[in-house]
Amino acid sequence: MKSTFLWKLFAVFALIAAMGLLALRFADERMTHLIILVAAFALLIASSIGFFISRSFSRSLHDIIDVADRIADGDFSRKILPKRRNELATLALTINDMGEKLQEHFDELRRQKERLQTILDGMVEGVLVTNDEARIELMNPAVCTMLGLDVTSLRKNVLECLRHRDLHDSIVRVLHEARSEEKEIELLRGNEKRTIIIQTAPLFEKNYGVSGAVSVFEDVTSFRRLENIRREFVANVSHELKTPLTSICGYAETLLSDQPSDVSSTRFLQKIYHNGLALQKLIDDLLNLARIESGRQPLLKEPIKLYEFCEELHELYVDTLRAQMITFENKISSSLILSADRAALRRILNNLFENALKHTPAEGRIMVSAFQHPKNCIVMIEDTGSGIAYESLPHIFERFYRVDKGRSRDVGGTGLGLAIVKHLMHIHGGEVAVESELGKGTRFSLTFPLS
Repeated sequence: MKSTFLWKLFAVFALIAAMGLLALRFADERMTHLIILVAAFALLIASSIGFFISRSFSRSLHDIIDVADRIADGDFSRKILPKRRNELATLALTINDMGEKLQEHFDELRRQKERLQTILDGMVEGVLVTNDEARIELMNPAVCTMLGLDVTSLRKNVLECLRHRDLHDSIVRVLHEARSEEKEIELLRGNEKRTIIIQTAPLFEKNYGVSGAVSVFEDVTSFRRLENIRREFVANVSHELKTPLTSICGYAETLLSDQPSDVSSTRFLQKIYHNGLALQKLIDDLLNLARIESGRQPLLKEPIKLYEFCEELHELYVDTLRAQMITFENKISSSLILSADRAALRRILNNLFENALKHTPAEGRIMVSAFQHPKNCIVMIEDTGSGIAYESLPHIFERFYRVDKGRSRDVGGTGLGLAIVKHLMHIHGGEVAVESELGKGTRFSLTFPLS
């Protein structure tokens, strides 16, 4: 688009040039005064036109600058009303359109912020957002109540506000390693100790990387208190039942040793004795599980030659394996050494091995293998037994869960063996996993940290 302003200037100068040429055409010594008069008249016309043009241009430009300043300050209500159709009018309309779009964007951002604030205010869990320097950027009322924070905590470091080194270190690790982390901490609020689970995840920005972290706080104090009550109740009841059950089994065994002549009496005494032993085993497992969960289980790690350890385990079950025609294979390297608690490891492998024996048919196989990685050692126990249904896999480490309730009772299971395995692995800092398919067998994987 050609500039009308330039065209006007061109017309003015063309007029002046035309008058000058006209004056030169008829110029002579007698007409000097006429040339001067024409030049003065042309200069006057050019000055007048330039004044009016510049005045109009200045007013339009001033209006545009004023509206642009208002938009920069967040006022989108002012509009520019151009009086002429030129380049400045096009610029004014463009600025008007830009102001409308900016107002729409700001309105949408405000609605999203209000929606986010409503969600955060309504959450039971506490939410804390920190920047890449672990300074608090955002927090909801729940976390303020939970941690005793207020508006003065904003822009301050987490350690400065809470004085809790573990929480601060967890957030810093998430910022540096760019990975999520879950941690359970205890905070003292007044005279009461609160147990809180914290899940922290990194926040990413395009072309910047980790720009901060968001931490979700869940107060599980009541849940932990109920767990402790349940655990103590089970332990106390089990302890009280242990003495009379021992007496029952002892008396039944004594009566059986006298070889009663009545066949029915013998059968009844045998049932009493075997059921008493089953109850004793159940109570022992309950007491062991309660001791492990309470943290009273001592953990004394020592280097263990895993191949020899599994061979000792094999010797305990060699008669059972021969009777059931099951093959045992030890595929562990003789040089592999595992750092673990010997008694805890024996209980873990015993429970898994007994579980494999119960569900592996005749002429089946039980295999033990191990692999060492830079950060951990994985021990696997596999069998070619009946397998576990897919829907049961998430539940098999729960207390008293039985895949096949009828068969489990027949083989004498308590339903606590795998729960004990899971908790013993946790106190080692490791994990237990399972893979299985019906009719094809089961594989348990034990992951021990090398540190």
